[in-house]
Amino acid sequence: MRFAATWGNEEALAALLAAGADPRDAEGAALLAAAKFGYGGIVRQLLAAGADAAARESAALCVAAQYGHEEVVSELLAAGADGAARGSLPLCLAALKGREGVVRQLLDWGVPYASRDGAALMMAAQEGHAGVVRILLRAGTWPRCLKHRALHVAARRGQLAAAQELAAAGAFAGFVYVPPLWQGVGVFGRWLFKVCCHVGAVTVPVVVLRRSLQQLAESGAARGRGGGGGGGGAGGRGPKSGADRVVLVLSLVGALCQIQRIMDMAM
Repeated sequence: MRFAATWGNEEALAALLAAGADPRDAEGAALLAAAKFGYGGIVRQLLAAGADAAARESAALCVAAQYGHEEVVSELLAAGADGAARGSLPLCLAALKGREGVVRQLLDWGVPYASRDGAALMMAAQEGHAGVVRILLRAGTWPRCLKHRALHVAARRGQLAAAQELAAAGAFAGFVYVPPLWQGVGVFGRWLFKVCCHVGAVTVPVVVLRRSLQQLAESGAARGRGGGGGGGGAGGRGPKSGADRVVLVLSLVGALCQIQRIMDMAM
């Protein structure tokens, strides 16, 4: 019967059931196979014959949610499968794989969105499924759960769209700011954003970087024209150029961000 369910052969399955095959045999292996491959007709046949939708802690529902089979998910939920089984594992798997339709189904069915302290939100964030992140946040998931770890993971993996959704909802990591400008600077922007968030959650707008580099070039040219003369009086008493001042300010901001990050993680 499991082979008939695996290949989606409804006629063979009907013949086996008519001959007295037990749909609960092997702890619902046939139902599990049909759920994995999304055979809605097979699932209906097995459930009508008495298969247990909640067998193996609703394993069939977990598999159907993971693979995004919305029709099968509906059938299993209606037949008594537990959407909150194993700490809402079906929701977590659907979020991990970016199955927006299944996530909506489970939430509409009443599956707790905040189970496992927001694990579904973190899984969606780490894989960059901004749509799922948006759905979970609108359903009521707290963006700062697990000490803002969803934003940390999204930033570390360079998932800018997911990080923007979390930041807009109130999550933060130190002084993380994710402006739309990062979308327009390509691979360099993704790399810089990941590095800044990883080491101290300090993101510097590209405009500031350009200005600091320009000031550094201008100060170098001015020193070259000066030829090194007249540099006696104020040597060693502070920043000598605008670029030096920018670097000093950014260093101070970085130190403050590290302190803020430590305080956030201690809360």
